[in-house]
This record gives sequence, structure tokens and C-alpha cells, in this order.
Amino acid sequence: MEKSEVVLDIAQVPFIPEAYLRTTSVDKLKLSDDHSMLAFTVDVQNNEIKTGGLRNLLTGEYLPHFVFRNVHALEWGHGATPRYLYVTECTKDENRPNQVVRVDTKTSARKVIYRDNDPTHYVDLGVTKDKKFLVISSNTKEDSEIYVLGRDEETEKAGTLPVLLIPRQQNV
Repeated sequence: MEKSEVVLDIAQVPFIPEAYLRTTSVDKLKLSDDHSMLAFTVDVQNNEIKTGGLRNLLTGEYLPHFVFRNVHALEWGHGATPRYLYVTECTKDENRPNQVVRVDTKTSARKVIYRDNDPTHYVDLGVTKDKKFLVISSNTKEDSEIYVLGRDEETEKAGTLPVLLIPRQQNV
């Protein structure tokens, strides 16, 4: 498949004002399984508040209708060219990741699939090495809690919510 040599050029990202290019840093890059789509986060004003975006690597187009404000982590859903993107959104006041949202890249529909309102908890998102599960962790310095969600078409179609795998235990 022919693609552009450049994966991400911050000067071409539509939501980054030219005046902020010198203070913008790339935070995270996540490729879809077939490497045709790129999800990314950038820190536009070097203030640790991340903004996410999408780029179609086959066409080179940045998708301006998919801009994720105040996000921390991004992971693609099921399939080579997935329909869903999962993002952790942060609280506005503390800039603390507290919820995971599933975004439909075809319809822009959003669904909160996990939320932790405890102000001492920090929510993170990952994918297992075999790519079969999304892993949601809610952590403090003293303890953690782990949820999993199948990364498969059936789970996504059903709108299944994450399942608690390891409950929170003090000092663990």
C-alpha cells in the first residue's frame, strides 16, 4: 500500500495554530492494525493538556471533525481498519484522566464506557500484547483496579461494558 513518507507533520494539523507550532510537542502515536489510520495526541501550548486527532495515512488527510480535547490515552478498537477509537478524557480542573470514551469513527457517536469520579484515581488505557483485549486501569499511589474489554467485533456491536478483572486492594 502506498503511503506518504511523513506520518505526522504538526505544521499540517488543522487544529494547531501556526503561532503555537514552536510550543507544540507530539505526545502519543497509535496506528490502526493495518497501519492505514493514525490517532495522535499533541501538547499544543506545552501545558500538559493534550489534544488528539486522526489522520488517514492512505490519503494523507487529517480528519478535522475528529478533534479530542483534554485527552490522555488513545487505543484503536477491533479490526484492521477499526470503526471505534477509545480515548481517556481528563477532568477540566485537575487534568486527571477519569473516563474512557468509545468514539465511532463513522458516525462521531460517543459513549462513556468507564468512569471513575474519585479525585485520587488516575485512569489509563492499553491493549494486551495479543491485541485481544483493551485494558483499563484505575490507579493511585497505593492501589489499582483493572478492567478488561474484549477487542472484537461482537463486543463492539453489543456495546459491552468492561469487566472487573482485578478489584482494588489497599496497598496493592
